[in-house]
Amino acid sequence: MQIGPDGAIRGEVRTSGHQRVAHGLYRLETPELAPWENFLRDLGALRLVLPDDAVFTHATAARLLGWQLPALPEQVPYFAAVRGANRPGDPA
Repeated sequence: MQIGPDGAIRGEVRTSGHQRVAHGLYRLETPELAPWENFLRDLGALRLVLPDDAVFTHATAARLLGWQLPALPEQVPYFAAVRGANRPGDPA
C-alpha cells in the first residue's frame, strides 16, 4: 500500500472515511470541502499512479484552466497523457 499527499492511498481500502477515485486508488472523504477542492484532491491522488511526466488533458485540463465547458455528465473520466506510451494497436 502506498500513501500519498492528502491521505491518498494506492491499494485496497476497506475502512470507512475513504472514497474511491479510481480502481485501487482511494482518498480521504472530504464532504466539508467545496467541489473544486475535492476535484483537486482527486487529481492529487491520481498523481500516485501516473508517471512524473504525465499531464492532464482534454476536459480535465480545460477544467483546471478555468475554461467554460459544455454541460457534462456528473461522472466524467479523468484524462491524462504520458510521453512515449504505446497506443492500442501500436507495435511493441
